[in-house]
Amino acid sequence: MNHYATVTKIIPTPRGKFRVGGRRTPKFRPHAIRLNRLMRKAIALPPSTNRRAKADRSLRDIALNDLLGDCVIAARAHRIGLLTGYASGTSYLYTRDQILAEYKRIGGYDGTPATDNGCDMATAANDGVNVGYADGSKDVGWIAIDPTNKTEVMTAIYLFEVGDVGCALPDAWISPFPSADNFVWDVAGPPDFQNGHCYEIIDYTTNGVVIATWGLEGIETFEALAKYGTTDAGGELYIHLNQDQLDKAMQRSPDGVAWGDLIAAFNSMGGLSLQRRRRVRPRRRCRARA
Repeated sequence: MNHYATVTKIIPTPRGKFRVGGRRTPKFRPHAIRLNRLMRKAIALPPSTNRRAKADRSLRDIALNDLLGDCVIAARAHRIGLLTGYASGTSYLYTRDQILAEYKRIGGYDGTPATDNGCDMATAANDGVNVGYADGSKDVGWIAIDPTNKTEVMTAIYLFEVGDVGCALPDAWISPFPSADNFVWDVAGPPDFQNGHCYEIIDYTTNGVVIATWGLEGIETFEALAKYGTTDAGGELYIHLNQDQLDKAMQRSPDGVAWGDLIAAFNSMGGLSLQRRRRVRPRRRCRARA
């Protein structure tokens, strides 16, 4: 199998036709700042988080991922909706035109099927720092999380509120396709590299991480995240940080993280968390549509 192929799967479901396969793997494999290298002491974590109720409205918007392989952009729209909802109680909702504009800028989509090829998450992350989002916000940087470390994943969501997962979905996760909330993604065979997808971690529970995708909320077990989120499995897990997130995280744990080192690293890289780049053959995320 060509693990770098880009294929859009259109899957009929009771809710309509959805797309799978719109997330490309990075054109460059990022050597990003890693949270585990910044931890200075264990942080007392609650057994679960439940912040998403403040921003649930934004998560119900499929953000054109039923029509296009734009899952990376849909995830951005959901993340901004969540963060603005957390900050003010009112979620920012992307318009169709704003989604298309970001898909054009990041993924090269020009309105034709030939250019509906998804986006890679590293390019989108750097765009969040250099250009920003439809609501006018920008990130100060982004960091990588080890998906095999349950405590690190929980710490990241507790401190920073939301994370972006990119992985190659196993076929069992989309056959049958999720049709309602509370679906569960557990270990289910090998990753299918033609099922590249990007989605948000919005909370965690004792059973796994709460995820949002295609207008639905479900659970991905910690075991599944550890299996499919690794580099070898074609996965990645990032936290994007704006100034408000950073300020709140420092208040939650003033001495648990080497905050000065993190800020210095962001500053030394001009705001980018991308230090060195190793060229790899491109593979796309989220041309998976449901």
